[in-house]
Parts: sequence; structure tokens; C-alpha cells
Amino acid sequence: PLERWRVASGAPSRRSLRTTRRFSPDAGAHLTVFTCLTSGAVPAGASLSVNDYGWTRGTWGASIDENRTDVIGTSLVDNGVVDRFAYIGAVAELASSLGTLRYYAHRRESDSILNEIGALRDVEVVRGELPIELALTSGPVARRVVTFPSTAAYTLPIVLAGSGVLLQVRRIEPSWFTADTTEHARQFVTRIAEDAKLPD
Repeated sequence: PLERWRVASGAPSRRSLRTTRRFSPDAGAHLTVFTCLTSGAVPAGASLSVNDYGWTRGTWGASIDENRTDVIGTSLVDNGVVDRFAYIGAVAELASSLGTLRYYAHRRESDSILNEIGALRDVEVVRGELPIELALTSGPVARRVVTFPSTAAYTLPIVLAGSGVLLQVRRIEPSWFTADTTEHARQFVTRIAEDAKLPD
């Protein structure tokens, strides 16, 4: 069944079953999946159309900022997966080790968390209206970009390939997970960092 990765395992909801039936290929319905996630993303009987972000890469107009690091935020705290204090501490640690940060807020991050992050030394919070892929290619973009585990770990290696930008994925330490985080969710988040195809 189609379920969000953070949903606890068990009997699928009616909504999940209904959505699964709707998007399952059969004799009368062909399904094409358009995605950059080429590993395990295509159900049996469906075809894959790979999103290589050609248009986005073709409109590259970003200048490179050598004086700061861009950090891509995540909603893992607001989703209850990662401990709030551990996450904010990790951002503070990045600022301490890498210098001035521009922190791109995830669209689901709460104001309370962003206010705490914005109060950290050498951290500027950006609440962008554009998807992060367009925000970075519009520029200016930092020479170093660090992303916490999210879809950006899959899309940015494609978008930033050949740009000269150094992309890194900051792994989630096992101790950061909350007590309520399921084993499936822990494995999913850990796998994101392992799957990321970082540009040379």
C-alpha cells in the first residue's frame, strides 16, 4: 500500500488502500512514474520516465559565494522523527566548524524551531518561496552546500552536477532519533544518506 515512510507499520488505512488501487497499473490503465528516484520507485507493471532536471540545469544563473555555507533544512523534527535539541545542536555545530551559514528552511518547519535556529550565532534563516532546486540555481549559491536527509539529497546531486559546488549530506546520528520513531523510519532516513549520489 502507498503510505508515507514515517507511518507506523500495521493495517493500511482506507485512504491508503484507495490511493493504491487508483495508482496501480492494470489491463485498462497504464502508469508512468516521472521521478529522479530511480531505485525502487517504480511499481511492477509501470514504466519509468527519468527526471534529469534538464530545464533547471539549463537555466543556471547562479554565482558562487565563497564566504558562507548553504544548509538545507528538514522537517524531521516537526514530524517527530528527530529530537529538537539534537537537531538544533547539529546546526550550531555546522556553524561553528564551517563559519557563516545560510539555512534554507524546509516548508514544513515550524516557526518556533526556525526562530531558535535563527538565533544561533552566524546563522541566517531563509524562508524561500521557490523549491530548493530553483533557489540554488537562481543563486547566489555557496561553494559548499550541506543537506540533512530529505528529497534534496536525491535531487541536488543532479541539479548541481558540474557546477563546482561541493555537496555533502549530514547524516542523522542514531542518538538523534526520538523514542517514538519506528525502525522503518530510522532505516529510511539512514538510507537517504547512503543512496545519495554526490557529485565529484
